[in-house]
Amino acid sequence: MRKSLKTQRRTLLERLHRGETIGRSTSAQMIEILKQTQSRNMIPRDLRRKTIVTHKTGDTWRVKADVGIAYTENAPIVVTALTYSAPSERGAATRIDDVSGWIVEEFRSP
Repeated sequence: MRKSLKTQRRTLLERLHRGETIGRSTSAQMIEILKQTQSRNMIPRDLRRKTIVTHKTGDTWRVKADVGIAYTENAPIVVTALTYSAPSERGAATRIDDVSGWIVEEFRSP
């Protein structure tokens, strides 16, 4: 059975975190590049300031998305969130922020 795109993204981010993509050094470089993402209006917006987030945003005329890893005190948490046909860009970003914040806070504690 073929994996969904969502599962493939999660798997890629998990593998990237573990250094299992091309190699440990390249994975680490890719993580550092993702840490430099300028947009902070979705996944990392309302997370605690000390939470490091590596993420990649994307959008088309109907879809707004953000995928990434939130490095919490206890464990890294992979987050994939997207909206389709949201009434506004700001509303889409807010929804992604809300959902990603809930996911990270829910899984932050052991």
